[in-house]
Amino acid sequence: MAMIRNKRGLVNKLKILRSELAKLQTPSGYCRIEVTREDVFEDSYREVMNLRVRDLRKRLMIKFRGEEGLDYGGVAREWLYLLSHEMLNPYYGLFQYSREDIYTLEVNPNSSINPDHISYFYFVGRIVGMAIFTVTT
Repeated sequence: MAMIRNKRGLVNKLKILRSELAKLQTPSGYCRIEVTREDVFEDSYREVMNLRVRDLRKRLMIKFRGEEGLDYGGVAREWLYLLSHEMLNPYYGLFQYSREDIYTLEVNPNSSINPDHISYFYFVGRIVGMAIFTVTT
């Protein structure tokens, strides 16, 4: 019984989330981002941090430099996939594996070793918001 009630609660929460996000949807236009595969993190950082908040709500249109093709959603998903792996890359020092297992990450308490860590966390937040917005609208 509790499982059914929780499932209904989740379904209802998703409906509310989608409804609220739809209110924020920018009516037209695209959020165009052009990056290279080799520097997907740094290129994306420069592009996304220069966008206005309202532009982050637009439909993603991703282009990998030097590649032909139209983005009907597949390229945007691939970009989010590649970027999420780079965001979690230990090189940036933002996240670390938790002590419990190798599948759970947490904020690295020593992230300040990277002088740009605050700006990078802000960027990660923007990307998570864009991903949620893209998937739910």
